[in-house]
Amino acid sequence: MSYPGYSFIFKNKNIVIQNESIFDELLFSRGVVKIGDLISETGNFQSTKILQANLSPVNRFKLMSIVDTIPPDW
Repeated sequence: MSYPGYSFIFKNKNIVIQNESIFDELLFSRGVVKIGDLISETGNFQSTKILQANLSPVNRFKLMSIVDTIPPDW
């Protein structure tokens, strides 16, 4: 499968937590919307974008959960 950088994170049938699609208004409003906002084409975590989002520890853990749900073949 090719790099899905332009695939949306939220309301994506491939990215679910406890069989439910994900939507987080705070992450969305801070610009964390697409796979490419989290993971680069080389598979590296986009830490700069996340640091600029100024997230609380709770939101950072939620973000880690989202990253864990990204299908490995992406």
